Amino acid sequence: MALLPVTPLLAVSLASRGGNYESRLHIAELQKRGDWAGLESYAQSRITQDPKDEDSWILLGYSQLQLGKTAAAVESLMLETRLSPEEIDGWNLLAEALRLAGRHEEALRALDYATAIDPTSAVSKFLLGEVY
Repeated sequence: MALLPVTPLLAVSLASRGGNYESRLHIAELQKRGDWAGLESYAQSRITQDPKDEDSWILLGYSQLQLGKTAAAVESLMLETRLSPEEIDGWNLLAEALRLAGRHEEALRALDYATAIDPTSAVSKFLLGEVY
């Protein structure tokens, strides 16, 4: 069960989730360097400032997936999907985290939500194939 490169699984780039220009630049630089621990720390500091910022939860879950912290990513992304149930990236990332955790039935349920948001999503369809 190899970890997929998560970036193609996102409909919106990580950097666009930064809010202001400096934040977007910082996120892009962390991603470019592959500094997932730095991105995790940055996301956690943003969550401390605003626990309801769904973009920060996406950043946190994404970085945790890259670091192999699957259980933590599941927890972060579950919270993100409660904060922003219409966000397809949250559901797709949650499905990937659940798949990596061996929780295939739950991954399928997450993908049900994702496909309800966008029935044409190639990412959701790809992930369905990965789960099966």
